[in-house]
Amino acid sequence: VFAAIVVVALPFIAFLIQAIVGKRSTSGNISLIAICLSTIISLVFVFAEVWQSMPRSATQPWFTIGVNTFTVGVLLNNLTVLMQLLVCVIALPVHIYSRAYMKDDPGIHRYWMYLSLFCFAMLGLCISKNLFMMYIFWELVGFASYLLIGFWFTKESAVQANKKAFIVNRIGDLGFLIGIATVFSVYGSLDLVELFGKEGRFYSVATDNSGLLTLAGIGFFIGAMAKSAQFPLHVWLPDAMEGPTAVSSLIHAATMVAAGVFLLSSVFPLFNETVLLIIAIIGVTTAASAAYFALAQTDIKKILAFSTISQLGFMMVAIGVGAWDAAMFHLVTHAFFKCLLFLGAGAVIHEMAHLEHVHQLDFDPQDINNMGGLRKQMPKTFILMAIASLALAGFPLTSGFLSKDAILISSYEWAISKGGASIFIPILLTVVSVLTAFYIGRLIFKVFFGEFKLDVSNSNIHDANKTMLLPMAFLGICSLFFVFSFNPISYHCL
Repeated sequence: VFAAIVVVALPFIAFLIQAIVGKRSTSGNISLIAICLSTIISLVFVFAEVWQSMPRSATQPWFTIGVNTFTVGVLLNNLTVLMQLLVCVIALPVHIYSRAYMKDDPGIHRYWMYLSLFCFAMLGLCISKNLFMMYIFWELVGFASYLLIGFWFTKESAVQANKKAFIVNRIGDLGFLIGIATVFSVYGSLDLVELFGKEGRFYSVATDNSGLLTLAGIGFFIGAMAKSAQFPLHVWLPDAMEGPTAVSSLIHAATMVAAGVFLLSSVFPLFNETVLLIIAIIGVTTAASAAYFALAQTDIKKILAFSTISQLGFMMVAIGVGAWDAAMFHLVTHAFFKCLLFLGAGAVIHEMAHLEHVHQLDFDPQDINNMGGLRKQMPKTFILMAIASLALAGFPLTSGFLSKDAILISSYEWAISKGGASIFIPILLTVVSVLTAFYIGRLIFKVFFGEFKLDVSNSNIHDANKTMLLPMAFLGICSLFFVFSFNPISYHCL
């Protein structure tokens, strides 16, 4: 428990030091050392100790209102330690990559400060034992993402994007708050162990408040809809691409957008049939519409943004059909290959922007119609992005195949047991899988194959330096099946 608290505290200390030192420290060493230590401690002293063993928890009274005492606490079980480790393991390569990617930016000292604050908020959210405490960190994640999305605040589009993200997430936070208030009014507690433990109030208190429980479930889902960009509250995520690419990869991979899926997995016993059906329907609508939008995008980051929305729809369907474990597994595998796709896109944009600067041209360095044939100049980036794309498409021998397969199988089993029109949900998910393979294939072919589209020499385009390539190589390895399962066609043997 102490180690888990240290993991959360280190990025916060880095944030404070960076805030005090300001422009005198632009190297990012403070943030990097903090996240390195957090990752090691999380792996060795938290994950290794708790995974597949007895859950641990610690509680401290915070304040008392009337007869009710509100507490703060740490909860360590399979779900929370996995999520905490995942945030560390994704944030570490992003920090290393950022050192090269953001090197000469005038606001780099702010960047490291915001990044540390963001990691602190997300790590705190993962191990919160109490719904109210989780809500506080939830708000802090939203605030830190607001700072990061609008990092280049001199750009009007970035200012509009971070305002949009902030406002849409406020709608979701209101839902979360309604969920918390409803649970407290029914059970008189917000402590996750008191509510859902083996002898918890949820199982022992007979309640006829099915209407209130439906309201609570829908409230939590609205919170998750905004954070995890589900239809119709998905509108902020494509615009969130205005932030630095390294930030996009972190927000899209394992942190901000994953928080909604994590929340629903944490309070899963609360959901009744009505709420689960709503989650499944919204999830499949999101997955299908976002995949459809991705088909015609020309901005490389926008394609990946819609792809993220679509994959989050997959996770929501998994929760809706009762397979929250499959949803969390897809969240973990998706984190690695989506982070790699963003970092690869960042490397390509970096080179295209450099080309624009060298030749004094005026074109959009993110438009895939301006690229082509880059596999000759950027072979390593091409190989790594191809691996990540295959994982996203659910190709055999990749991690994405294992997790998407688990979700599809669970949804078909659920639909067969339910009967009737519910079969449309897994059928639509299968169609979405085909669309996913198409739009990510289109991106790879447009960028790396064919002839270079611009009328200038692309001879000075080359692979990124080692500081950017090594984190990408690590993520590439983690996009293959053997990291998660010895069996290439099933993950249940873990």
